[in-house]
Amino acid sequence: MRVLVLAPDPKKLGGISIYLQSLKPFFSKDVEYFVIGRRVRENSDWDAMDKSRLYLLLRLFQDYIKFVIHLIKNKYDVLHLNPSLNSKLILRDGLYILTARLFIANYIVFFRGWEKEFEQKLRQRYLPLFRFVYFRASALTVLANDFKNSLEEMGYSGTIHLETTSYNEDFNEKTSDSSRKNRNEKEPYTILFLSRIEVAKGVYVAVKAFNLFKKKFPNSKLVIAGSGYELEHLKEHVAQNGFSGIEILGPIYGEPKFEAFNNANVYLFPTWHPEGMPGTVNEAMAAGLPIITRPVGGLKDFFINGEMGYMTESKDPKDFAALLEKLHQDPEQAGKIGAGNRAYARNRFSASKVAERIEKIYRDIVNPSGSDRA
Repeated sequence: MRVLVLAPDPKKLGGISIYLQSLKPFFSKDVEYFVIGRRVRENSDWDAMDKSRLYLLLRLFQDYIKFVIHLIKNKYDVLHLNPSLNSKLILRDGLYILTARLFIANYIVFFRGWEKEFEQKLRQRYLPLFRFVYFRASALTVLANDFKNSLEEMGYSGTIHLETTSYNEDFNEKTSDSSRKNRNEKEPYTILFLSRIEVAKGVYVAVKAFNLFKKKFPNSKLVIAGSGYELEHLKEHVAQNGFSGIEILGPIYGEPKFEAFNNANVYLFPTWHPEGMPGTVNEAMAAGLPIITRPVGGLKDFFINGEMGYMTESKDPKDFAALLEKLHQDPEQAGKIGAGNRAYARNRFSASKVAERIEKIYRDIVNPSGSDRA
């Protein structure tokens, strides 16, 4: 069995790239990656060019030609694609699918994100074309039951797997519950927001909630980490309003990221973005943190309110401040939540576990009876 996975540039720090790179060490030699999409370059002039429409089209054409040549030279049993349900990626990956059908018998589509507005357009205008391209897949994979239900309503009758994102297994060694249990009480109660810095990720809700919380608990701190469109505006917003106790780190990786998780008491993520399943929540759980978030994407399929932290439909900062206070006032319960989250994440979200499940999907597609494990 040979599998070809379409993957973004490994230097790219988006959710799909991080996910695939975390799985790569645990896949067998039968699974290969083929890079498509925007490349990350050190030269800023190239980065600027990468954003131009003309260059994007030229790069897409170049990737497409390389893909065809690669398929002519190599034989694969399964093609694995990872689009989100949006106009750009559905069109791009649809072209790869139509080409791959000439060379590969099976393909699996893992829908990573899901834009409801685009889903409505598909249903109203493009559903026959979408079915022709995507519903001939050997299997589909999604991150949330809502997405599975939508695909079934649109007419897909094949197997739909409900999967998760993953976390790098370094979290098992680099993060520790003991760092929170043994902390000196004089240290500030630390709230962590780590994600892309965008309005829909709830970063300003987090700031407002923290400011309300800090009025009652002055010895507290909000740490914000990540890159994104709103990063500079957020810095200006915090500075202009004279907010204290807020530390904005920007993007962090490796040891600084582990340190941020180890120094935190709670992970706050009031997102309403069209998430699939936020990888940062998996990481926070793996690090033994209680979670405060909203019921988006696949989170609501597994999250147990009160046992893993707290989930609310609200976008009101007052409600998030109240949930922060609830955890702060009961450190024993917060410790139990964190320990439970860590155990759950290791069993469900660790990269080795996810890679094992994904590779089983490949085998089941190639050999449905399980009689031949070639």
